Amino acid sequence: MRSVFKYTLGLTDLTQYLELPVGAKIKYMDNQNGQITFWAEVDPFCKVHELRGFNVFGTGHTIDDDAMEYVGTVQMHGFVWHIYEGK
Repeated sequence: MRSVFKYTLGLTDLTQYLELPVGAKIKYMDNQNGQITFWAEVDPFCKVHELRGFNVFGTGHTIDDDAMEYVGTVQMHGFVWHIYEGK
């Protein structure tokens, strides 16, 4: 059984860590009410969670860690933000 859950990220230079059910798959990312928001397909009965790190970069900013994987782009506050997972 699967469900879609919503998660939010802040607009910061720091790596942000969220606990997601193991196997969660990010399906969509957007600006919702001024927050970086993503929806992930999860097993709602999964009892095991994993800590996953996310980083937000503005267009033209340096992305120095090639261990990160691109997961989405959000337009917000007149800027375009690119979200990467890793670390």
